Amino acid sequence: MFKLTNEQIDEINRFKIILQEPKLLEWYENEKQFTIDLNIFLKKKRFSKGYDLKLEDFYYISQKIVDLFGNTQLSIRGERSVFES
Repeated sequence: MFKLTNEQIDEINRFKIILQEPKLLEWYENEKQFTIDLNIFLKKKRFSKGYDLKLEDFYYISQKIVDLFGNTQLSIRGERSVFES
């Protein structure tokens, strides 16, 4: 029979406390909404039907990702060559 060690149980309990942090819960709700919004956006663009996205669409999506994750490498400021290429 499988049994967790005391160290594993402690780690799970620490993780459980972290999961209850308000900022993490807020991020989780934002991430869920982002997923819904992105699916709606892609449906409107008929992407799953084989239609191409325009350059502006990539900028829109990348900005939403930056807003959610704070990934500055995707942040487009001035130079647009990342998606144009």
